[in-house]
Amino acid sequence: MVSRNKTYVPTEEDVGYTLKVECVAKGIDGLKIASQCVTTEVVLPVPPPPPMRRQVAHKYPGNGTDPTIRVATYNVLAEIYTNKQMYPYCPLWALSWNFRKRNLMRQMTQFNADIYCLQEVQADRFEQFFYPTFRANGYEGLYKKKTREAMGRKGKVDGCAIFFKASRFQLREKYVIEFNDAAMAMARAGKLIPNQSKLSEMEMSETLSRVMKDNIAQVVVLETLPNGMDKGGRQFCLCNTHIFWDPEYADVKLWQSAMLLKELEKFNVGRKLPLILCGDFNSLPDSSVYEFLSTGQVRAIHPDLKRDPLGITSNASDFRHDLQLTSTHVSVAGSEPQFTNYTRDFVGTLDYIFSTPRLHPISMFEIPSEKTLRKHNDSPLPNLQYPSDHIALCADYQFMDKAPMISMNQAQNVTSMRGQATGFHMGQMRAPHHTQQVPFGAQQWNLGLHTTPGAEAWRSQ
Repeated sequence: MVSRNKTYVPTEEDVGYTLKVECVAKGIDGLKIASQCVTTEVVLPVPPPPPMRRQVAHKYPGNGTDPTIRVATYNVLAEIYTNKQMYPYCPLWALSWNFRKRNLMRQMTQFNADIYCLQEVQADRFEQFFYPTFRANGYEGLYKKKTREAMGRKGKVDGCAIFFKASRFQLREKYVIEFNDAAMAMARAGKLIPNQSKLSEMEMSETLSRVMKDNIAQVVVLETLPNGMDKGGRQFCLCNTHIFWDPEYADVKLWQSAMLLKELEKFNVGRKLPLILCGDFNSLPDSSVYEFLSTGQVRAIHPDLKRDPLGITSNASDFRHDLQLTSTHVSVAGSEPQFTNYTRDFVGTLDYIFSTPRLHPISMFEIPSEKTLRKHNDSPLPNLQYPSDHIALCADYQFMDKAPMISMNQAQNVTSMRGQATGFHMGQMRAPHHTQQVPFGAQQWNLGLHTTPGAEAWRSQ
């Protein structure tokens, strides 16, 4: 017996135990009339929040009177991938969804971002937690799950989600790109790989099998609404993606990135919309994917092009774009961070935010040091404080009528030569309902679960 009071607050001594609560109704004579017992879940410790991340300003500050937007991208680590085999150093209770979900929101609320681009969002958790929680705090959201079948029960498949402040933006257009559809369309057009016509049926099947990896991308066009000094009416394009993970498939990662940028180029022809591209690209800064995104081309001598057993990336000249993408971290800090993924078996940078010149990054949140990540319980990620194996990126952008003048060491080499049409189109999703705007404060998130009437018409599977 730990207490006979009507209320009880668990203590450190209760951690690791369940609590049995018994309520007894007694009559006037003091005899028991009825009783009911409830057993709680295991009592878990609540770790202190991670320290606030330092905000670093760009050397070129921009124009203080122009509107800005804050964008965050975060691989939240889907529940289907959390197990003791993958993360043996993390206590099982700290890997549980009930523990991690509130830590995830605690991570994100620090930013008070206008837009969140999330990867590895499990379909059922989007429905049950992410969508109602974000909406209760003034956001609207879109979701697209990966092409593959669910792992076990319905909803056990992950995908990408975009959330944006309903008070700041109006959704104008929304699309999805499914790389499996892209592969099939390219194959039908005879353009999947160079010299496709020379492949046997078996070879063609093997090539298709290699590139069809279920990954997807979300593309939206948002328009700013009048808000304070912001007169509104500025449109921009936002893309959120998650590229294939396997290090042995550098050719597939480059192919997926090329398909994505060709579609973004086609989509933006004649419109000249500012663009923010973010996500988990599963590619290091020395990879062909990063070189392609940041410079607009891939050198024929890049080592990744030799890791191509089926000739998918055999022609380096096929991988070109002229979107003039600049990495936000490079633009602000001068280089990419040491890591955005930090586990026992791998430490490296896989996540990025890129933007085109008319959306100038004016500041970013610094990546925590290794010492900071391990300070609470000396563990790689995920751990008690950090609920994902990835670290969120967040930056502020300012609309620029003209590209800002920046120094040469901040600029990235951008080459021109537009890619050829891919022969497939982005699938348009259903239009959203108008939604009620909910007041939002940076530290006032409502983390409770809420029913969301009419939300089904907004969600896109």
